[in-house]
Amino acid sequence: NLEQWVKCTPRHIIDFIVAAVDPKKDETIRDPACRTAGFLISAYKHIFKQHGIPL
Repeated sequence: NLEQWVKCTPRHIIDFIVAAVDPKKDETIRDPACRTAGFLISAYKHIFKQHGIPL
């Protein structure tokens, strides 16, 4: 069963990595795992916050 081997990255780790990378709105963003789109969602929130865009 593949599900028992698949683990999701904890949200606080995702947010830490996104903050360290500091993505910009004109950059391509890729989610290395893309199971739950956690990296994509965190990156978009990070960019919106940088530009004062409400979520």
